[in-house]
Parts: sequence; structure tokens; C-alpha cells
Amino acid sequence: MAPADGDRQATRAAVWARHWASGSPHSCAGSYGATYGGAVAAFWRGVLAEVAPGARTLDLATGAAALPRLFLELAPQLGLAIEAVDCTFGLTHLFQRTRG
Repeated sequence: MAPADGDRQATRAAVWARHWASGSPHSCAGSYGATYGGAVAAFWRGVLAEVAPGARTLDLATGAAALPRLFLELAPQLGLAIEAVDCTFGLTHLFQRTRG
């Protein structure tokens, strides 16, 4: 008998909560450092080159805020206003704490 949708969602949420609690900075653990590098960083560097100073950004499903951290690392001069949220408990607080 297949688990009910609610059970699957609870299991999935628990798996992600354990993943983020392990300290992994993003979902590609073992592939990159604390923020993304290589082709991923190059892509976002190009995007950020087109962003106006002071722009507001929203990162949905941020995980442990790897992209906002990368944005602040690649373009601190932009003074971006970054909001990053994730449905896993505690991650919004994590980003707010590391941002300021």
C-alpha cells in the first residue's frame, strides 16, 4: 500500500530538514564550496552584470541561501535587497543572520 500524500510530504520535509541541519550550504553537496562556483557562478555573474544597484531580489526555495550568499560575494557593490525564503523551518532565519 502506497503512503498517503501527507505522509510523503512529511517524509520529504524531514529529509530536507536533516539535509539542511547537516550544515550543507546547498543541494549540490560535494560539488561546490559554500557558494556555487564554475559554470553556475559564471551564469549568475552575467545576470548580476545587468542588475541595477539597490535592486530587490527574491529567492524562493532558497535552501541554505547559497544563491543570496553568492550574489553578495560576486556583487557586494550593488547593495542588493535580498529576500530568501524556504519552507523548511529555520532557514529564513539562517539567511537573515548571515546577511547582516
